[in-house]
Amino acid sequence: MSSTGRIGEDVSSQQSRRPTRERKQAQHFGHSQQSEDLEELIEAANPGKIAPAVRKGGKRASGKPSLLVTLPLPAPTVPQAPLLPSAPSASAPKIKVEDDSEAQSGPSSLVSKKRSAALIADNDDSELFTPTSSKGPAPKKQRVQPATRKPRAAPRAKVAVKSEVDERPEPRGQPEVWAEERPALCEALPYFNAWESSSFHWGGHVYGLLVDNDNERGYMDEKTVITRTSGGVKINTKTGKMEQMVDQSSTSTKFTVFLNNKERRVPIILIVGAKNEHCPTRVPHRFNVMGLFHVTDAWAERVNGVTVCRVRYEMIDLKAPSWWGVKGSPLPPRKPDYRTKVPAQTCSACGTTSKQRYAVGWMCANEACTSFSHINGEALNKVPAYNPVFLAERTKWPAKILPPMPFKPAPPAGLSNPEMSTSHSAWKGMVCQICGRCNSRTHWDEWKCETDGCTYEIPIHHTIHKASALAPQHAFEAEGHAISFNKWESPVVCKEDFIGYWRKETYELSPGNFISHYHANLVINRQPGGADEMLEALQGARMGMMRHPLEHSPVEGVSLTRHFGTNFGLPYNFIASPDTQAFSQAPAAIMDALNRLTWAGKDAVKDGSYRPFNELLCLGYMEDQRIKFHDDGEKDLGPDIASISLGGAAKMEFRMKGKYWIAKGLTAQTYDPNLPVRPGSQAWELRTAANELYQAGRMDEYKAAKAELFRALKNDKRKHGPSVLTLELRHGDMVVMHGEEIQLVFEHGVVPKGKLRFGLTGRYIKPENIPVEEHWKGDFTIAPDKVYDGDMALFKAEERRRKEEAGDDSDSVSDSEADEED
Repeated sequence: MSSTGRIGEDVSSQQSRRPTRERKQAQHFGHSQQSEDLEELIEAANPGKIAPAVRKGGKRASGKPSLLVTLPLPAPTVPQAPLLPSAPSASAPKIKVEDDSEAQSGPSSLVSKKRSAALIADNDDSELFTPTSSKGPAPKKQRVQPATRKPRAAPRAKVAVKSEVDERPEPRGQPEVWAEERPALCEALPYFNAWESSSFHWGGHVYGLLVDNDNERGYMDEKTVITRTSGGVKINTKTGKMEQMVDQSSTSTKFTVFLNNKERRVPIILIVGAKNEHCPTRVPHRFNVMGLFHVTDAWAERVNGVTVCRVRYEMIDLKAPSWWGVKGSPLPPRKPDYRTKVPAQTCSACGTTSKQRYAVGWMCANEACTSFSHINGEALNKVPAYNPVFLAERTKWPAKILPPMPFKPAPPAGLSNPEMSTSHSAWKGMVCQICGRCNSRTHWDEWKCETDGCTYEIPIHHTIHKASALAPQHAFEAEGHAISFNKWESPVVCKEDFIGYWRKETYELSPGNFISHYHANLVINRQPGGADEMLEALQGARMGMMRHPLEHSPVEGVSLTRHFGTNFGLPYNFIASPDTQAFSQAPAAIMDALNRLTWAGKDAVKDGSYRPFNELLCLGYMEDQRIKFHDDGEKDLGPDIASISLGGAAKMEFRMKGKYWIAKGLTAQTYDPNLPVRPGSQAWELRTAANELYQAGRMDEYKAAKAELFRALKNDKRKHGPSVLTLELRHGDMVVMHGEEIQLVFEHGVVPKGKLRFGLTGRYIKPENIPVEEHWKGDFTIAPDKVYDGDMALFKAEERRRKEEAGDDSDSVSDSEADEED
C-alpha cells in the first residue's frame, strides 16, 4: 500500500465503497501521533506490499487480502511532445451539489432561519497548534445511564454528476482519506481548516490545499500538480463561467506562503475534489486526499491582460504508485531521474533568471519587468503549452526531513483523561480508521463513522466535573449574596433587588421590555435538586445530545451547530419534532431546571402575561463552542424566555439589530429634526440633542450640532449596534427575558468560558401552532411539596437562627418578609 492510498484493489468496488449518502450523525477525531519515516518512504523500494481486503459498502468483500502484483518497471522517459495545461475533458463530469432538504422541511425543520446566522460554525481556528490546558482537581468518573441506540439519521446533502457517464478511466486505487462534505473535511483534518478558501495557511506556511475547481489553467498527472493561487476569480457575465478577472500579485500573502513552504522545506498535503477536470481519472468521492507534496516552483504570468500566480507541486514519494493514476498504466520508475532539468535563462532587461516553463519559448517571470510574460517580444494572449521537460523534472526531497503531521490523523489518545473529554480536539471531527472517511462529531457521547456498513465507532465516557473545577480563574462561589460584574450602556436602566439568597438585577432595554438576572450563590446551588446536582447528573446522562444541521449552510455540505443540544416538551423548531422528548421521559435534572425556571419566570413577570413553560432546550458547550448573536422571536413562542447556566462561566451580550440601529436614509439636506429618535440607535444622543436645540429655536447651535452629527455618522461604519448589556453568568445563575422587543429589536449571543457548560432554556410554545398529537409531550406535574420557592423557606429559617444566636427576641418581621409585604 502506498503512502497516499490503497493500491491494487478491485476498482469495481469503488462505487459500492461510496456511502449511500451522507448521514446527519458523525463522530470525532483529533491530532494523530502516526507518522512514517520519509527516508524509508523515499529511498526504500517495497514492490510487494499487501493491499487491504477490498471493502464493499463498508464491509469486507473477502476475508483474504489481495496481493499487489509488481509489474516490470519501465525506464525513465521524458515526453517528446509539448503538453498543454490539461484542458477540461469532454468526458469530465460537471459537478453540482444537491440538497436532500425536501425530506427535512416542514414541521421538522431543524433550525429556524432567524437563528441560522448565529449557529454557523466559527471558522477562526488560529489556535490550531496551540496546546490546551485546564485547571482544577481530576473529577470522578461518571456513571453512565443506559440508553437505547438511535438509528442513523437521514441523508445529508450529496454531490451529483450532471453528465450521465464520466468517461475518464478508472483510478488505480482508492484514497486512504476522503470526505463527502466540506465541513467534515475541515473538522477532521487539522491541516485543512479552510472552510471557504482553497488553502489552509497559518503562521506563514500552507498545510493543506484543495485542488477542486481550478479548471481554467490547471494541470495534474500522477506525480505533478500545477494550480493557481486563490483570489481574483469572478463570474464572467458574458460566458457565465468563473474566470480570473482580477490581477493576483506575487507579493500577496496568498502567494508568499507557498514560497515559504518551498524555502523552508515544509510539505503540503493535497486534496483533489470531484469538480477538478484535470485529474487523469474519475475520483471516487467528493474530496480525496492525494498525499504529501512539496513546492518546486512558484511564479507569476500574465495572459489576456490578467496576472495569475501559479505553483507547481511534486509528490514527495516518487516511487510509490499514486491511487489516482490510470488503472493498468505503467508504475513509476524505481529510480527517478533527478538529473534532467529544464533550461533556464536570464532576462536581459531586468537580470532575473527564470525557467523555460512553456514549450513555445522562454519568458521573464518578473512582474516589474517590461518583458514580463512576453515570448519572442509578444505578450501572451492565450494559455501556452507547458514545456514537457518542466513537467517531467524531478526534485529529490531530503530523506532526513520528516513531515510535521500525517495525512491520516488518528483519534486523540487519552479520551478517558478529564482534560480531554470536553477539549477542543475532542469535538471537532475524526477520520475513520477503517474506511478513511472524514466525519464531523455529531453525538455528545460517541464518535461514529457515517459510511453505511462501517462499524467504526468510539464511545465517549465523560468524566464528571465539579462546579469548582469549571469556575474561571480567581472566581469563587459567594456564600452570601453574589457580586455582579454586569455592564450596561444608556439607555438601559438597571434596578437591583434581593430575594432571599438571590441577587436580582432587572435591566429595562426599552419600555416594558426587560432582562432579569438572578445571581445564585453557594447555598442555593448546594440544595437538593440545585445547580450542583443538575450539573453532575447532566454529565452522566444520555439524553440524545447532538450537533444539529444548520438550515442554511455557509459552505457546500451540511454545517453543524457549534454546540450539542436536545429538546424536551413541545416541539421547538430549533430541534426536529421527532427528536423532541416528552417531559415524562426527561431525566430528573431537566425537571429540576424547569421547576426553577418556572419560579424565576413567575417572579420576573408580574403583569399577568406570564404563561408556564412547556418546552425546555438543553444545550451543552465544550471548549471553544458558542452560539453567536441571534434572537428567539419565532412565531410559535410566547414573550417570556428563561434560562439557567450550569458549569463554566459565560458572557451573554445584547445588542440592537442592524435594521433598527442604523440611521438609514439620513442626509444633511433632508434631515427632519421633528421625527422621533429610537433610544439606543445609531448616534441617538447626538440626534436627540440636535433636535432639542431645533425645537428650542436655538438655530446656530442646532446647525453646529447637526454638522457634528453627520461627521459622526460618516465615520461610523458598523453594521449593527454595540453591546448595550453584558451579563457575566456564573454556575446556577438564571436569566429571564420579557417583552416582544427583546427578540424583535434586539439580539443576543452567548460565549461560554472554559471546557464545559450547560445552558437550559424554558419557553412557552403556543399549542395552537403544534399538531395535537404532540401536545402530550409538554404535559408535566410538580408535586406541591416539590414546587421551588426560591429557597425562601431555607432563607427565613436561617434568618431566624441568626436572630436567635444574636439574642434578638423581637417579634418584628424579617427584612425579606417586609420586602414581600411591600
